[in-house]
Amino acid sequence: MRAITAGLVTLGLVALVGCNTSPPGGSGGSRGTGASGATSSNAMFKIEAPLTSTTLKQGESKEVEITLKRGSAFHDDVTLDFKDSNGQGLKIEPTEKVVKASDPEKVMVKVTSDASTSVGDHKVAVTGKPGSGSIVAVDFTVKVEKSGG
Repeated sequence: MRAITAGLVTLGLVALVGCNTSPPGGSGGSRGTGASGATSSNAMFKIEAPLTSTTLKQGESKEVEITLKRGSAFHDDVTLDFKDSNGQGLKIEPTEKVVKASDPEKVMVKVTSDASTSVGDHKVAVTGKPGSGSIVAVDFTVKVEKSGG
């Protein structure tokens, strides 16, 4: 009985954890549509961001990995925009990155907290704009801690 309970608890936790992935976007025009007119998931893209928060001390910088997952039929360039949703002292570099169809799927973003950034959780919004089709967005969290302690 314990084994069954442990197995169910484990499955529940895996389902809750999941991953931090945007809804699919892309697929403008008739490209990637089937006979019924429905858009094929192969003509779409998703953005994956860290599920757990990235911790920074005030005045510190870290790189965060963002992944642009493309369906096999999605060949557009995607412009990624990065913005501190709180607008309270995080600097994100670059603030915009064009990911060409031929570029690798992983994009590194530098997040910097200045000495006066408020302590606590900050949301960084990542928006992906394809050449045509649906825009997608996902957030990741940066936890800022007091420096020197």
